[in-house]
Formats: sequence, C-alpha cells, structure tokens
Amino acid sequence: MCAARTLRSMVAAIHCKSEASVSAAEPLAVLIVDDQKSIRDGLVALIEASGLPWRAIYTAASREEALAVVQRHAPEVILLDIDLAGDDGLALLAQLEHHERVLVLSTHDDAASRQRAMSLGAAGFARKTDPGDSLLGQLAQLAAG
Repeated sequence: MCAARTLRSMVAAIHCKSEASVSAAEPLAVLIVDDQKSIRDGLVALIEASGLPWRAIYTAASREEALAVVQRHAPEVILLDIDLAGDDGLALLAQLEHHERVLVLSTHDDAASRQRAMSLGAAGFARKTDPGDSLLGQLAQLAAG
C-alpha cells in the first residue's frame, strides 16, 4: 500500500511544472537504485517528464546491479534507497569510489539514518513521500554540482 501511495504522489507530481533547472555543461546520467519496481518506474517517469536534460536514466534493484551499472555507465548522480529488500542500501555508498552525488531515499526520516547517510558520503537525503518537485529540485542541485 505504501509503495502504491508513493507512486501515485510521484506520478501526480509529473503534472506539476518543475522550477528545477540543471546548469551542467552537458547532460548527466542518473541511476535509480530501489528494490521496488513500482518506485523505480515512478521515478523514471517523473524524471523523464520533468524536462531536465539527462543523458540517460538507469535503474537497479540491488547493490550488485547498481555496482554493475556504475562500472559500465558511470552515472554522475545516484538516487539510492536506504533499504534494498532487507539489504543495507547505505553499504553501497562505501563501495562507490569518487562519487559525490548520491541522494538517499527513504520511507523514514529518522535522524540516525540521515546522519549515517551523510557521514558515508551522501550529498542529500529525501523521503519517498516528498513531493515530486522537491525531489526534482534536489536532483537538479546535485546535477549542477
């Protein structure tokens, strides 16, 4: 139920005009890491409909898939779920070399998780229930450097 509600809020946000803009010199690639297909699909739809100039949008359902995408495609921005089907999504942060633009996503917003994510190198922290335009704004800030 929670995933369906979150997906609905993300899809509804597609219809809102985003004020976010990317000032990067050239389009960047983004990787969405979430174990729930509906969340990945919703985030892809949100990003595609935003008008932000992304070179590519990749998805992964696990840490292993994410590492393979990072090695193969070197996305500049990563949206990372904190909980990957019981696996610690934040453990991926320690496995990423020279990656500064990771936005951690969570269904919770507890201070301990936020602090751990930031101490492991995340550039930002967002709740999956945040409005789509807020998430797009954070992505635009990460893309701009």
